[in-house]
Amino acid sequence: MAASKKASKKTNESGHKPEEPKIPKQASAESLDRRAKLLLDEGDDSAAVRLLREALKLRKKTLGLEHQDTIDNLSQLAFILLTTGDYEAAEPLLRQTLSLREKTLGPEHPESVSCLNNLALLLNNIGDYDAAEPLFRRALEIRERTLGDEDPATARSMNALAATLMEKDELDAAEPLFRRALAVERKVLGQQHPDTCMSLDNLGLLLERKGDSDGAEKSYRRALKIREKALGTEHPETAISLHNLAGLLNEKSEFEAAKELERRALVIRETALGGDHPDTANSLSLLASILYNQSMCDTAEAGQWEIVPVARMVADADRLGEAEMLQRRALEIREESYGLDHPWTITSLDELTETLRVLDRTPDANNLLSRGDFLAIMAWAKAIARLRDAPTLEAVHVLAALLFVERHDQHWGPEMTRVLPPTIRSRALAACAKLSINPDRPMKFSTSEMQVGRKLKQLVTSCSDAPLLKFLETLPEVQK
Repeated sequence: MAASKKASKKTNESGHKPEEPKIPKQASAESLDRRAKLLLDEGDDSAAVRLLREALKLRKKTLGLEHQDTIDNLSQLAFILLTTGDYEAAEPLLRQTLSLREKTLGPEHPESVSCLNNLALLLNNIGDYDAAEPLFRRALEIRERTLGDEDPATARSMNALAATLMEKDELDAAEPLFRRALAVERKVLGQQHPDTCMSLDNLGLLLERKGDSDGAEKSYRRALKIREKALGTEHPETAISLHNLAGLLNEKSEFEAAKELERRALVIRETALGGDHPDTANSLSLLASILYNQSMCDTAEAGQWEIVPVARMVADADRLGEAEMLQRRALEIREESYGLDHPWTITSLDELTETLRVLDRTPDANNLLSRGDFLAIMAWAKAIARLRDAPTLEAVHVLAALLFVERHDQHWGPEMTRVLPPTIRSRALAACAKLSINPDRPMKFSTSEMQVGRKLKQLVTSCSDAPLLKFLETLPEVQK
């Protein structure tokens, strides 16, 4: 068995930050606000959130929902949830805050636009780029019209929109926005400002995507040098530059340098953001990728790979063992932050499964398809349900998804081909026919929430500990 360098999916980081709203000052909840701030300074985010929720209840009761102090309190709570990576809890609060800001202050008020920006940032962070883009465009249009092209807030909106366009692989549209933002920040804020560093990092990400690794490295190193001088070596924004540079060096096979940088980024994030923050998961995942790639291959010379026998890889237990541990932690964080069937969660499963295969710890595929297969199936099933405007996810969508996984899922497809029994395959074909869909035509993953049909939910619950193939056999028959 020949092993090769793993083409891992690197999580690049644009560094775009949520915009902090003003702190509430209503007197009856003032003591709760002060205590919450102290807890935040001590790193006890969950306790601070509880106090802010209590303060919010008091303000709703005494002042009403549309009072500015109540809205400020709501906005601050949403901001903290967003910055700590609790996107599921933050999203409804951000939407409510935006609605109230626009109603009471108007859609073009700076606080309304800041809230609009933060909602777009959340959508971007969970990978819903199509939903984030129009919100970022709206914020940019308002700021260009009300503040002008050379205001720092306008530059931040340019940066945020460009980062989303980059994630959608619209690189030619993103590049002029990045360069405009960088020019404004250099002129107005100066070379040493954190926003200027963010633009340098973002430009590096774009150059890396376009294949200009030398230009990207130059941009990353410049941003890192400025951040270390201006913010210090242990600041979370410094970790962004460390992470992006480490990812590039990993791709260039400079593993020792990449490891040193990413270990620094991981320590900063665990200390400053916490062990369960999504950014911490990004560092865990990248460090694991570096260790895995280093175990797969020896560097014969810069950029050249020499295949290493599997026996030697397995013997490198320390490196691969650490990679497995890091991948398990990253998976746990992403499952909690993004959900079980989000593409980033599935990416973590993909990476962990590959490491387990190298360590020869993969379950017997004829008996038990892994959890990764199940999540891949559910993601395709949701895409099918959305395509057919189904109000709930049903068994017929799951059956039809099997053929989409087999034919279009790069990682799980070959395994599905090996293990899918003819009886289930025929039922999957019948499901596709019933839904009038062609399994040969690819479709995008669906990451949005969708209620599970009652019958399917009962089956999932009753078969939670059963092998996936046995679960599939219990799905209702599909009539053509």
